[in-house]
Amino acid sequence: MLMKQKRKLALRWQIGLGIGIGVLFITAILLLVLYFQLQKMGIRELVQRIDQAGLELRSHIAENLEESFSVVETSAKLFAREQTPEMRPKIIDMLIETVQQSDAIVGLGVVLEPDAFDHADAEHKYAQGANYLGRYCPYISKDRHGVAQFDDTLNNYKLDTPDSWYFNPKRTLKTYVTDPYLESVLGLTRDTMMFTIAAPILRQGAFVGCVQADIALGFIETYFAQANILDGLVEATLYTPSLHLAQYSRNTTMEQRKAWADLRQVLTDAELDELRKGKRLTREDGESIDLIIPLLLGNSERPVVLRFHTSKRLALESVLGEILPILGVAFLMSLLLSCGLVMFIMRLLLPLRRMAGSIEQIAGGDLRLKALEV
Repeated sequence: MLMKQKRKLALRWQIGLGIGIGVLFITAILLLVLYFQLQKMGIRELVQRIDQAGLELRSHIAENLEESFSVVETSAKLFAREQTPEMRPKIIDMLIETVQQSDAIVGLGVVLEPDAFDHADAEHKYAQGANYLGRYCPYISKDRHGVAQFDDTLNNYKLDTPDSWYFNPKRTLKTYVTDPYLESVLGLTRDTMMFTIAAPILRQGAFVGCVQADIALGFIETYFAQANILDGLVEATLYTPSLHLAQYSRNTTMEQRKAWADLRQVLTDAELDELRKGKRLTREDGESIDLIIPLLLGNSERPVVLRFHTSKRLALESVLGEILPILGVAFLMSLLLSCGLVMFIMRLLLPLRRMAGSIEQIAGGDLRLKALEV
């Protein structure tokens, strides 16, 4: 008799446990689906957070660069009108004031084609801001104390090199941005890393000269030194218009700097075309996520490029830190639900067990039965 009761009890538990395990199995599948969905949502959110942080860094850099582009292109429009001889020293004073008020510009220069300033070059040989031919080409720079003053006449425009700040605008009639280079600055004992923005001076659509501004990379270095995007999870880099690495955040390793030295080796021709059009790129491969943002300033066709990189593994670890508590709560709730469901089913099976016992009792010849209490 005892063995029969044990079998009945085991049967009841088997049914309950079977249903409970089935519920847990279905719950596990649902949790896996939820996990992968949350993972995708987490990656998308991470990309959005990188995008937001990247745009903030971009805005800080672009604010200074846009000011410099504006100074250069506005000055070019000023020289679009032919000047009079008495304006030669006055324009130098104006350029000094302009450089003094700019945080990013360390030098500002103008080069006019022969006789393009006032048709009086021959009368101003060796005058302030004029070369031995009288050609107007003054250069203003800041000293080590940050004070702007007349420096010298420009002469580094004469060679038509591939990265020439003078001949490229002359050919394209568009603002040109050079790659960074080292140059001595008035009053400083060591060379300064800078790049040049140059805008053509157009008079009735014809090229008559060029305005150039030298931008020290120091202010960009400061922004990158302070960059700590998503608690160091993201590496930030800046590329020159020729897509060579110029600046990087502190968490960028030496191996990454070597691997990322030339962005052209990473991007396809189609992606390069997108960047030149000013479009942002989001790239995902098996191990990493990249957000690439071009900075097209003025009417330049050569963007400076910001790149934000994060390891997908580190990203997933960051996302898991937010997903696991949600999954833990969901698992505990499903476990409690399964236990409750098993107890409820076993309670439902109790009258059936009593009925089965009564049937066996009658079959055994014992007719002393009580009414079943359901």
